[in-house]
Amino acid sequence: MTETVFLGSGIFVAFLNRHDQWHTQATALFSLARPRWSTSYLVIGEAYSWFLHRFGEEAARSFRGFADKLDGPVDGLSPESQGRGSGASPL
Repeated sequence: MTETVFLGSGIFVAFLNRHDQWHTQATALFSLARPRWSTSYLVIGEAYSWFLHRFGEEAARSFRGFADKLDGPVDGLSPESQGRGSGASPL
């Protein structure tokens, strides 16, 4: 039986940051033909926030583009799955 690994935000940072000590391993993971991992929208949001505050808007947008193309499963509720579209929720 193949196990599925839950990925936290650190792996996304390592993949997109060439200077990260785990960059090589992260690159190998995301190059697999059949991913055996999952993550959540909360993790995606955390990583987006990290890129935004650490490197600025352009880096955050780059991460968002990468996240939108992920082949692995993302668990949790998205705005789309709740029927609210992709816009911000009203306060």
